[in-house]
Amino acid sequence: MKTLNNTVIKNLTPEMGKRIIKKYQDDGWDTRGMDGTACESNGDYHYYGVIDGVFSYHSLKHVNESKARIIELDEWQPVRGERVLGWYDDPLYTEERIYLATIEGTKYPIITVTGGDESKFENGELFNVSAYKHMTRIETNTELQELEAKYMELGEQIQKLKNK
Repeated sequence: MKTLNNTVIKNLTPEMGKRIIKKYQDDGWDTRGMDGTACESNGDYHYYGVIDGVFSYHSLKHVNESKARIIELDEWQPVRGERVLGWYDDPLYTEERIYLATIEGTKYPIITVTGGDESKFENGELFNVSAYKHMTRIETNTELQELEAKYMELGEQIQKLKNK
């Protein structure tokens, strides 16, 4: 691992800082002593990352002098009611769900509508929830959507011709 050497990420918020630290931990770096609170709104040292083989927070001046690469962290966060893919430990076993909320600090922080209760949620009725460890956005295939729309339109045209 350790692909993020000489790479930093600009931290905008303490919540983002936690995700940055997690990203570097997952890449194999020692992030002890860092909590992610050094962010853009409270000082010059808000670039978290590895320079010269050490993870820390840095100023833009130090990042530029070190010729470190600055990358952006994907800041996508779903909104309540958005469809997401959730899973526990293995991303091969994802389940499409309706996103409700994220509760940081819990074992399974992603809260969704339980499968089969989507219509209850949409109708404002009581529904059950599921919790997941991970989630990702559902990528839409616009080409497929366009073909499906054309197919539906052709079907309607054929039906109209049959009904004449």
